[in-house]
Amino acid sequence: MITKAYESVTTAKCQQWLDWHDFAGISTEGRLSRLCDCVLQSEAKELVYGLILPHKTISLGSGSDHQDKVLRELALYEKTEGNQ
Repeated sequence: MITKAYESVTTAKCQQWLDWHDFAGISTEGRLSRLCDCVLQSEAKELVYGLILPHKTISLGSGSDHQDKVLRELALYEKTEGNQ
């Protein structure tokens, strides 16, 4: 899993961005699969995470509602020319 992690001095929780572009050279389906896995791992570790896709960003958050929002965005992602 490739992520960008940042830790604030004032909080104990680690923040990470799950970035589409970190998986260059992998098929669209492969990227989506890996990002879904990253979401599940991040939530299991109680991390604060956000998602960066080619044309959309979901801000940092955590919890089941945030996980549902991010997974829904990945599930509805449509491959269009130029997204890779």
